[in-house]
Amino acid sequence: MLITRKIHIITITIIIYAISNYINDNLYTKLSLHFDYNVIDDRFQLVSNIFRKNFLNGWERGGAALTVYHKNQKILDIWGGYADVQAARKWQMDTITSTFSCLKNVMALCIALLVERKLANYDDLIIKYWPNFGDNNKANITIKMLLTDKMNLKYLNKPLTLKNATDHEAMRKIFENEQPKWLPEEKSGCYGSLFYWLIDQLIRHIDKQKRGIDYSIGLMKTEEYRLARIAMPSWFDIFSEIYQTPHLMSNLLFQFFTHKLSTDKLLSPANQFLLEQISINSTDICTIKHLAKNIGLLVFIDQSQVSHAYGHSAFGCQQVIHDRRNNLTIAYVTNAIKVGVYNQCRTYIRLHNAIYDIIEKN
Repeated sequence: MLITRKIHIITITIIIYAISNYINDNLYTKLSLHFDYNVIDDRFQLVSNIFRKNFLNGWERGGAALTVYHKNQKILDIWGGYADVQAARKWQMDTITSTFSCLKNVMALCIALLVERKLANYDDLIIKYWPNFGDNNKANITIKMLLTDKMNLKYLNKPLTLKNATDHEAMRKIFENEQPKWLPEEKSGCYGSLFYWLIDQLIRHIDKQKRGIDYSIGLMKTEEYRLARIAMPSWFDIFSEIYQTPHLMSNLLFQFFTHKLSTDKLLSPANQFLLEQISINSTDICTIKHLAKNIGLLVFIDQSQVSHAYGHSAFGCQQVIHDRRNNLTIAYVTNAIKVGVYNQCRTYIRLHNAIYDIIEKN
């Protein structure tokens, strides 16, 4: 009886999708196709064509940008669509957008640079650089444990206010007063945005020169004109993506029925090798997803369970991946939020597969 009811729900969903598809194709005003580029290597023209096709098919509802480096050369730098569909503002070369969890790529690289310059080691205890961090049973936590989500500070005991969030000293004291929610190294669980504040504090304690990077967390008012407006998916977009993405559909149905950029010039080969190694390959207790992780990043593994690349996926289909074996880096961002990520995001994975097909043929 329960199975029959669920089949009816799925049938109704498909009918709603078909009706929504007709309405979307016939009743809404469509903006003209916008596409531009800085670099397109002739060998990768097919990838550029597929990027355009994402917009022509209606899969890319807002704007997007793709940059690819191969063998230390930029081979693709393309963008298209609209930074703000409602205002018909086109995506430009200098458009910026939220990268969500892809920020972890940057944070992990910052720590890797400190290790590269012999200012820290992954196996060092955090208290070596930040003594008061050891309060409340945190003295045995290493940098590696923090980067691999095994420090186990899933949440704060007190609500985080905006005033504290923008005060580095206040955040330092908050973390010093916290204690792990379970024994360190016992489980692996993503601690969300707390990760960024923890890495920020760690770097502040390690790097005495107080260096920064050209990457914004938050935005000055003078830069707002460059910002892409985030567009959440409509029910039609959600149905369309699930219906046309087999892997995404199978994962969602399973749960429904069972109730369940290039680093080659920055890091030495030895440290690049460390970033490829799998530290954890298990279910994350917070996201309830099976994830292969290394020191601060996700490890992408092939069908033989061999790691071949590292980087990070993010909410809405943002993606950064570096494949050291092929000396390849891919970065993709979009302001039109998708349901799937990485190989379950149809706009990205068709680009990803086309890039690898071309590389394997050459």
